Amino acid sequence: MGDLPVPGAEGLTRRCPFSVIEEYEKVRDTSGVAPLDTPSGRPAWLLASFEETKATLADPRFASAVNEPPPLDDGNPIPGWFFGLDGAEHSRYRKLLTGQFTMRAARKAAPRIRAIVVEHLEQMRRQGSSADLFEAFAWPAPARVICDLLGVPRDMEALLTSQIEIIDGDDPRADRLGAMQTMWDALVGLTAAKRLRPGDDMLSDLLAGNDVSDQVGASFALALRIAGHAPVSHVVGMGVLYHLTENGLDGRFGDTGRRDATVEELLRFLPTNNLGVLRLPTEDVQIRGQALRAGQPVVASLAVANRDPARFEDAESFRPELRHPSHLAFGYGPHQCLGHNFARVELGVIFEELFGRFPGLRLAVALDEVPMQDSAQSYGVTALPVAW
Repeated sequence: MGDLPVPGAEGLTRRCPFSVIEEYEKVRDTSGVAPLDTPSGRPAWLLASFEETKATLADPRFASAVNEPPPLDDGNPIPGWFFGLDGAEHSRYRKLLTGQFTMRAARKAAPRIRAIVVEHLEQMRRQGSSADLFEAFAWPAPARVICDLLGVPRDMEALLTSQIEIIDGDDPRADRLGAMQTMWDALVGLTAAKRLRPGDDMLSDLLAGNDVSDQVGASFALALRIAGHAPVSHVVGMGVLYHLTENGLDGRFGDTGRRDATVEELLRFLPTNNLGVLRLPTEDVQIRGQALRAGQPVVASLAVANRDPARFEDAESFRPELRHPSHLAFGYGPHQCLGHNFARVELGVIFEELFGRFPGLRLAVALDEVPMQDSAQSYGVTALPVAW
């Protein structure tokens, strides 16, 4: 087998819109690790099995420093870039935020989240009897949720969301560094304003309780704004599409137990985290007899690992009743997604309100007419025409 291309390249296939990339599956079920052909030409490795992926994410020899901070206009990198920290520095910064991201905190925020979700659903209803659900709800509602939690005012929300669309999109010509700079400038200003006039929000709490500079506060806000929007939107879009084509979520949000189990299975089953998590070996390592050299990036495919039949019973089927809470949708180890509790609560509220308020929701086009994004960043719908 030659070097595998990254998602979005020619030569990769899926059995259906809800399947993972077949060529990556073959790696998982055979060698578990294979060379990856990156656009930059830099040698890299794909990890695809559950066991190796989980072990790698917990192994301190694999650093996240490969996720380099974007350069700013002045030539300096974004300070405190949370996605690229390791070791003691990462632990120190993470501890500043951990208390705000407990399940207790997420449940306390549920009424705020629900109010935003209901507002967007009723706005969609007022459009008539049909809408693009992704444009009207799945994309803007999670954007408003994370902005509300961070304390981003409405007039700034539109600016940040427009830049996220550039970063998350699949246009190779897009100015992603420019989008980062625009968001950075806005959030530095917001952080300074929050220090003078704090509110009931995460950013104000961070600044009030810790010795944090405006720039580091803005860096946290930027990381949370990025991580708290598009990933949630794509799970919503793909989850609704799955329900409307497979009737897979019918009646599953009527009680808390079934709702929570269904959210967990959606996170495991839907392959929205397309390429995976990037890590950098700090020394030579061996995985299944394959030598990985220090400095050669490793991509751990969370979506493919989450369908590993060696770990999950009936892995290719959507089976909430089997309860798969040990999935890797949020990663694993010291860099596990900080907002996983909030994402779980938010998704539960979203699906509960959506299917409760729109019981007759149906797909307005054929499945093969639903436009999809398939890039290294994300996999999911870009539009979702529905009627009710």
